[in-house]
Amino acid sequence: MDYLANLAFGRKITGRLAFQAAGGPEQIRVTTVLETGTFNFGRGQSMLPLTYERRRSGISCAFVRGLNRRFRRVFRREKQYFERSLRHQFTRFWSASVNGGDALIRTLLQPARLRSASTLGLLGANVERQLGRHAQVGFNYGLVKQK
Repeated sequence: MDYLANLAFGRKITGRLAFQAAGGPEQIRVTTVLETGTFNFGRGQSMLPLTYERRRSGISCAFVRGLNRRFRRVFRREKQYFERSLRHQFTRFWSASVNGGDALIRTLLQPARLRSASTLGLLGANVERQLGRHAQVGFNYGLVKQK
């Protein structure tokens, strides 16, 4: 089960340029069959996307920062990433997008000798087909590579 609450503020800067700030807590509860018990993950996240839209195309950049907590603050992890995406609508029904970015994930364990950091490269592609007013199907591919 996933519980998420975000508060967002958006503002159109010009006719084609928009900014948004969003953030809030998230709690994920996982019950496994192999192990007894329920695991709780608490996470807070803030997001700052900037979007430029044209008639059939758009480009966006986003900075996301999150902090994960597991098992009563014993495990902490901080995540920061910067993502760029490009979107284009080919026809009334077909659109595609590509995105890429860089992520920094740091583990904040005590004592300090147990701390670690890793850098990831993100790359993805998406193709979508509109099926009606309220439905669409998408084909996604994502790649994450540790640098």
